[in-house]
Amino acid sequence: MVLMTLGTAMVAWFVVRMCAGASLDVWRVSCFLGACSPLASAAALLYIQRVGDREDSVLAAWLVRAIGMHFVLAWLLGVSDWLRGPPGVAPALNADMVAPLVLASFFPVFGVAFVTFRWLLRVTQRLAAARPPATRTIDLEAHRVPYRGAQRLRVTESVAGLPTALLVACALGAASVGFALAAPWSIAAVLGATAVVLGAVSMLGAPAVLPSVVSLACVAGALLTRQLATHTGSYPLACAWPWVALAGLGVYLTTLEAMMRLAPATASARRS
Repeated sequence: MVLMTLGTAMVAWFVVRMCAGASLDVWRVSCFLGACSPLASAAALLYIQRVGDREDSVLAAWLVRAIGMHFVLAWLLGVSDWLRGPPGVAPALNADMVAPLVLASFFPVFGVAFVTFRWLLRVTQRLAAARPPATRTIDLEAHRVPYRGAQRLRVTESVAGLPTALLVACALGAASVGFALAAPWSIAAVLGATAVVLGAVSMLGAPAVLPSVVSLACVAGALLTRQLATHTGSYPLACAWPWVALAGLGVYLTTLEAMMRLAPATASARRS
């Protein structure tokens, strides 16, 4: 159902793009979807790898290939529209001449997004393994034990404590979005500082990873929104949002990876 929904939505969009390509709003959506398509295709591939063992039908295989083709087509159309310029204006560039380069450029940018997302999943898994949830051991009396002849059964269960990592990450994320809207500093400075701080906070536990990633995406959107408010007509800045957010995610993962690698060394140095 997920693949069918995604494929239907993409086909519906291409129908709109073909029938109303002269509309300025359609041009804007096309540019934005083109910028997002490598990231979306990387996320879709990771999803397919995770659930692929549950499905072996011909329809699913056809859908996967069709969706991959449509992601590439969305990139080709979106980047071509962005290079050509808005409808009703003299084309800034002959998009047909650069179409082969645009098509070939999809694969390196897709590779960057795929490696980054896979790195995020691995870091999250390692962080969850390094800081597992708290547990406690309880003894059940014989009349509560469903086993014959057992006098006492010892059971270990997880204890749901205060989600400190989640709360701290959400609070810092909300504060960073407000700071991004008001701060006079550059996009790189604010996004880099936010990524480093959230990377350090994520050492509290794996629950902090998701709100940190969402916060980085929101901070990138807030920074670009602020730039758009001061530069009227600079719509191409909006198309940079997924890649600015991906850059912030790279800084975040680098910070978290460095701290996770330094943590064992620091612990062993203290014991010695």
